[in-house]
Amino acid sequence: MEEKKHILVVDDEQFNVAILEELLEDEGYKITPAYSGESAVEQFKECQPHLILLDVMMPGIDGYETCRRIRASGYDQVPIIFLSAKAYLEDKLKGYEAGGDDYITKPFTNEELLAKVSVLLSKKQQFEQLEQSSAEATSLAYSLMTTSSKVGFIGRFVSESMRCKDAVALCNLFFKVTQEGFGMHGLIRVVTDEGVLLASDDGNIRTLDKEILENCHAEARITQFGNDRALFSWGNVTLLVRNLREDVDTLAILLDGFCSSLNTIESRNEMLRLVDEFHEKNLQLKEQAMKLLDDLSDDLRDLFVNSGAHSNISEEEETALVGVVDKTGDRLHHLLADGDEMEKQLSAALKKNELASVESKPTGEPELF
Repeated sequence: MEEKKHILVVDDEQFNVAILEELLEDEGYKITPAYSGESAVEQFKECQPHLILLDVMMPGIDGYETCRRIRASGYDQVPIIFLSAKAYLEDKLKGYEAGGDDYITKPFTNEELLAKVSVLLSKKQQFEQLEQSSAEATSLAYSLMTTSSKVGFIGRFVSESMRCKDAVALCNLFFKVTQEGFGMHGLIRVVTDEGVLLASDDGNIRTLDKEILENCHAEARITQFGNDRALFSWGNVTLLVRNLREDVDTLAILLDGFCSSLNTIESRNEMLRLVDEFHEKNLQLKEQAMKLLDDLSDDLRDLFVNSGAHSNISEEEETALVGVVDKTGDRLHHLLADGDEMEKQLSAALKKNELASVESKPTGEPELF
């Protein structure tokens, strides 16, 4: 029989605790109540819950301080959801800095609460399974993670980024390299020529993380939240890291490479767009020019035929004029053909550069995208 998930409910109002207890027990959860921050810290040590629902405004130590003390005891993977009537971003940031995983504003619906509890418990279980199955491999990887190996990951990212065709592919590569190299979890926000892109290591973009990325305008390039969370502000690129270790310098170098590759990708795509636009305009110009010449030639011949004996131009002069128009048409044909050739050479050069990047991929390596 599957073990019931254990939830610690913390609120100084007994009525609120009773309502949450009834709701959650009906869903099959085991509940332990606590009516103060101090009591919650002690209860947490005794019952070791799978998740905590934590009120913010309480006498004694408030919810933020309670969360900090629990996190300080070394339990980083137990999800903590703040429940509060405070809805300002600065209040949510305080919860995030204290170590909270989510923030629900009162009043809330039962459906919202149950959905967020279910999602965080599911993620916790998946994380524990992943940690257990890869513990030995992770231990070995970090024991071998010397400066030279980190340089290798940076070189790999820079090399493979040349094959990325857009910002989405570049983000996928970034998370692939940082997860394999450092076990990093986070969310990245990229402002491109086409708009704003949000991407995460697991494909899950949490509302609180999104709000922080969109509303925080840190002056410093690196801003740390609590013990292991940090915000990297790199111009048009902002990275939120949930589990920062000792990889600050390496991540900074990777972000430099990310921004450089992003500029290259956007410049290349803009060049391809301009070539396509030039091709379309060149075709239109060619058609219009040839039509004008054909119309001119036809109008000239019609003029000679209609003028007949009344024309003061001799037959030889008529032939010479028609010849001039025909020669001009031939010269225009050659000029347009030269333009077509230049367009083909430019397109071929761009495609050759793109093909060379793809063919530089080492054999036997799985496709990234």
